[in-house]
Amino acid sequence: MTTIKAFDIPVSAPQLAEAMLDHSSTKPRLAGIEMERFLLTLDGELPTPEQHDAFYIDLKRLLGESASVETGSHAIEIKTEPESDPVSLSADLARKIEVLKHVAFRHDLIIQQSSDLPGYMTRQLAANVISRIDPVTHAVRRAYELCRAYERSGLNHVSAYSCTTTSLQFTHSVPDADQLHRFYRIHAAMMPLYYAIFENRTRVNGVHTAMAARRELGSQGLIPSYVFEAADGHDFVRKYVDNVLNRRMVTALSPDGQDFTLERPTRFTDLPEDQRTLGNLLQAASFAWNVCKIRPVLDEQALAQGDIALTHLLLEARDMDVSEKAIPAIAGWFFALTESEETLTAAEEFLEYLGIPVRSAPLQAGDMANTALRRIENRQEYLNLPYGDMGLALRDMVGQLILPILNDSGDPANAAPLWKEAAASAAPYFRVQPQALPALSTPFTAQDIRLSA
Repeated sequence: MTTIKAFDIPVSAPQLAEAMLDHSSTKPRLAGIEMERFLLTLDGELPTPEQHDAFYIDLKRLLGESASVETGSHAIEIKTEPESDPVSLSADLARKIEVLKHVAFRHDLIIQQSSDLPGYMTRQLAANVISRIDPVTHAVRRAYELCRAYERSGLNHVSAYSCTTTSLQFTHSVPDADQLHRFYRIHAAMMPLYYAIFENRTRVNGVHTAMAARRELGSQGLIPSYVFEAADGHDFVRKYVDNVLNRRMVTALSPDGQDFTLERPTRFTDLPEDQRTLGNLLQAASFAWNVCKIRPVLDEQALAQGDIALTHLLLEARDMDVSEKAIPAIAGWFFALTESEETLTAAEEFLEYLGIPVRSAPLQAGDMANTALRRIENRQEYLNLPYGDMGLALRDMVGQLILPILNDSGDPANAAPLWKEAAASAAPYFRVQPQALPALSTPFTAQDIRLSA
C-alpha cells in the first residue's frame, strides 16, 4: 500500500483551519518539555565533526528520538515523553539530562549549564561545523540548509536568533480552538514574567542576545497582533492560518521531504502550485519564532486516506532560559494553569486585577506584553520591571497570580516552595553559574540510567 505523507497532499487555505476548528478532545491533558544545552570541549572549544559524531551516536543509542541536534549545530535538544502530571514530566527530563551529561563526560565534552554562549560569533556557529550528514539517519541535517538559506537571504537577525538560543520549551495539549485562544492570550501576557524569572544568563557577554534578536524580528519574534485582535477561538484560528499562509519561507520541502533553499524568501501562497502542499504549509508554520507557538499534530490514519484531521492541538511557551532546578517549578505551574476551566478563568481574572486586561481590553494587554518583552535585554533585575496599569513589578505577579493558583491545585511537583523563594528575590532566582565539568560521583553505566541499549 502506498503511504501518503504530508508533503504529498495539496492543500487549500481553509483546510488546516477546518481541521483545527473541528478538533475537540476529552483526552487527559498531556504536556512535554524540550530542553536545549550547548556542547563544548573541556577547554571551551567547539567539538570537531568527528568528536561530535561519536558523542551523538552514543547519545542516540541511549535516548533515541528523545535527543536531536538543534539548528545552532552545537545545541543538543533533549525532550520528554508526553506526560499527564508534573512529577512524571520533571523526573523524565531530569533522568535524560543526566544521561546527556554522562555521555558528554565519556567523550571529554561538557554541557554548558547557563544559557550564555561561549563567546563565539554568530557566523562561526552558523557555519555548522559539525557533519553535514547525520551519522545515525544519514540524512542532510536541516541546520546546514537553513543557515545557508538565511545567509543567502540576508536574514542575519534570524541566524543570530537561531544560533544564540539555548532554552526550554513547554508544550501542552488543549481540548479545542476556544481554549487554544484563551491559553495563548494568557501565556503571551505572562511571557515577560517567564523570561524574567527563569533568566539563566550569566551576563558574561553583557547582552541577552536571544532577546536582542527577538526585537529585530519584530512581530515575528514577539507576540503577533492577531492573538489579541481575534474575537474568539474561531476567529483566532482563521487569523492564525492566514498568518501562516503569508509567512515568508526560506526553505521548502522537496518531494522526498528534504529542505531545499528557495531563491528568495517566499510566502506559501506564492509557491508554485505543486509545492503548495500540507507539508509545506506546516513548514511555513515552523518559521514562526514567536514567544508562543501552535503545533497541530496530524492524524496519520486520516492522512493515509488523504484526509486532514488532528490528533492533538498543542500550544508551546518557548525559549525560556532556565537552569535544571527550575524544571519542577515550570512543570508544576503549567499543569496547574491548565488544570480546569475554573483555573483558566482565575488566571484571566488575576491578570485583569494586576492591570493586564486580557479580557476587557485585549489589544492594550498585547501592547503591554510586547513592550515589556522589548525591555528584557540588558537589565540585571528583570523582576523589578513594572508591568500593567497598576505599575506593579513583574515579581508581584508571582505572589498575586501564580501562588494562589498553585496553592489551589495542591502544590504539584513541589512547585510552590520554589516559586515562593523566587518571589522573595529581586533578581532571577533560578540562575546558575556555569561549571567547568559536571559532578560525577560514580562511573556511567547503562544500569544507572535504566535504559536499554
